[in-house]
Amino acid sequence: MKRIIRFLTLAVLIVAAACTKISPEADSSAFVTLTDAVPDAILEIRYFGTYNFVGARIDGYEQPTALLTRKAAEALKAVSDDVIAQGYRLKIYDAYRPQRGVDHFVRWAADLADTKMKPYFYPDLDKSLTRSTSWPKAATRGVPPWI
Repeated sequence: MKRIIRFLTLAVLIVAAACTKISPEADSSAFVTLTDAVPDAILEIRYFGTYNFVGARIDGYEQPTALLTRKAAEALKAVSDDVIAQGYRLKIYDAYRPQRGVDHFVRWAADLADTKMKPYFYPDLDKSLTRSTSWPKAATRGVPPWI
């Protein structure tokens, strides 16, 4: 288990180092569909559906797919190959986040009464704390959301 945690930590560090601060709208040639680069990755793009912390499909998620910068996808492929050799696969929940998705999260965070998914996704978190952070913005720059 410790080896897996090390590999996943390494994956995050490699992907973070490989990311560039561009958006698909500015230059889509720098982005790839994650499953083209890492075909064994399992995608669970929850923002395309309603089972997520907001409880609704998030604006801008028009397909249940993941986009990453080409460099980040190449780095993630190397990590995936290492993990597969150990009998595991990577599971991806989100990647590049459209600006419309960020705007949706900001609107949701401003509506303190909307807590329908609190018991499932943030039972011990006061929703008002989400308004003072910049957590939704990183993925619009091609930076994975877990960094």
